[in-house]
Amino acid sequence: MLCFNKRERLCLNNEVEYLFKQGNSFLLYPFSIRYIFKEQREETAKVLITCPKRYQKHAVDRNRIKRLIRESYRKNKQPLITFLKDECISIDFSITFVSKDIMDYHFIEQKLQETISMIISRYDKNKI
Repeated sequence: MLCFNKRERLCLNNEVEYLFKQGNSFLLYPFSIRYIFKEQREETAKVLITCPKRYQKHAVDRNRIKRLIRESYRKNKQPLITFLKDECISIDFSITFVSKDIMDYHFIEQKLQETISMIISRYDKNKI
C-alpha cells in the first residue's frame, strides 16, 4: 500500500519533544536522522520531515525538498514496515534535510533507501 496518511506523520508536540530529548541520531548526508524505537501494540512508523530555513532560504525550495522526501519515503517505506511488523515494535523518527544544495529526486530516493536500511540495522533488542 503506497500511501502516506495522517497516522504516519509525527505531529504531536509531546511526541516530537520526546524524540528530540531521548532519541538517537546519525547523519547520512544530506539527511540528519533522529529516531526512537518503542514497544507498542501497533507496528507503525511515524515520521517528521523538516527542511530548516537555515539551509534553504526560499520557502519554495523548502517545500519542494519536503515534497520530494515525502514521495520517496512513500515509495520506499515497505522494508521498514515489514521489519517493524516482524519485531512487533514501532518507531518515531525525523528526517531533516541539512544541505544547502537542492538535490534531484533520484539522489534523494537513493539516500532515503540507505537511511531506512541504516535505521533497521541500528535496532538493538536489548535497549527497548
